[in-house]
Amino acid sequence: EKAPLVSNTSTIVLDTRELRSALPNLLHSVGVRLVPVTLEVGDFVLTPNLCVERKTLPDLQGSLNSGRLYNQVEAMLRHYKQVCLLIEFDPERGFTLSSAKDLDSDISIATVVSKLVLLCISFPKLALIWCRGPHETVKVFSSLKSKEPEPNAEVSRCACDVFERGLNPCLSYRRPNHTGWTTP
Repeated sequence: EKAPLVSNTSTIVLDTRELRSALPNLLHSVGVRLVPVTLEVGDFVLTPNLCVERKTLPDLQGSLNSGRLYNQVEAMLRHYKQVCLLIEFDPERGFTLSSAKDLDSDISIATVVSKLVLLCISFPKLALIWCRGPHETVKVFSSLKSKEPEPNAEVSRCACDVFERGLNPCLSYRRPNHTGWTTP
């Protein structure tokens, strides 16, 4: 008999912008208590110490090219002991970050692979996880949450450097009303 992926008391705090993806429905279907809030840092908070930024391949490439991912990782590291970049790709399609002709022995800021390498060098505490779609991500989340304390939605949603931004991030909080999902 297979053990459940998560316990019925397992909680994940997620950014409301993630509700457009299939992942929240899959997490809910296996018994995860979802707490959707507008997070200032990260996409998912799995434990009080673990924040996850989830990227699809097109989003990863855009975020690396714009420099936004560097800022996102930097912000997560200011507020969480463990940070993770979860890169999710479609299991039905071929997986590649760049074409074979783009691979070179030198690191060049022009390629996505080099930018990802430079991100990892800049942030050695950043964990990278590759997942074959949202079903695999559910399994990874379950493993990462195993025997860890549950996150606190109030603390997670306000994880922002108020003094740097000059405003209260809690004012942007919205309470979505989705059947079966809990709001704080």
